[in-house]
Amino acid sequence: MAIVKEDGTIVAGANTYSTLTEVDTYHEERLNTAWTNADDETKEAAMLRAMAGMESHYRDRWIGYKSNHNAVNAPQNTAWPRKADKEESLANGYVLADMTKLVDNDGIEIGVNEIPALVVQAYNEICLIEVTEPFVSVRLSRDDMLKYQRVDVIEQEWLRNAPAVTSFPHIDALLSGLASTAPVKLGASIGLTEQEQDSIADTAAFDRWFESLLV
Repeated sequence: MAIVKEDGTIVAGANTYSTLTEVDTYHEERLNTAWTNADDETKEAAMLRAMAGMESHYRDRWIGYKSNHNAVNAPQNTAWPRKADKEESLANGYVLADMTKLVDNDGIEIGVNEIPALVVQAYNEICLIEVTEPFVSVRLSRDDMLKYQRVDVIEQEWLRNAPAVTSFPHIDALLSGLASTAPVKLGASIGLTEQEQDSIADTAAFDRWFESLLV
């Protein structure tokens, strides 16, 4: 599949935020040999996976709306460029300090035909991740939510708020202010009888009951 860069002008069929040459230059300057040692075919595949992973992971977290999100005949493939939309914001219950424009953490306005430099940088970094491992976890199983394990004399227990999937803080830091970077939480609503509630009143009992649901 061909690499087609989105430059902010709503490019038809866009599937990346950088060209191969631009990603190469980025990582060559930083001596990232995991990228520079790969062949072009591997790099391009990583670029496409990086874009898919980034778009999926931050979907519904980006500030604003796609610049042409109301367009019918010219769909925008990528999340960026974006714009503020007063009508949509009010309809969705969002209250912005200034609904006529988007600004970054430094208060600098983001144009409706602009891809923020930090978005491009984050994308380039995710390309590097994708050369060796997936940016977005391909699975989430019961094993990923391990709380306690004892093997012979070795014991381990994860912190209560430990993430079940791999996270990349440097990517979240780059996108701070451009997207919500809070971890995705898994939740469930379960109805209990009064007797069941009484039986799991203490934390330890509740933990045992919850773990039984995962079997």
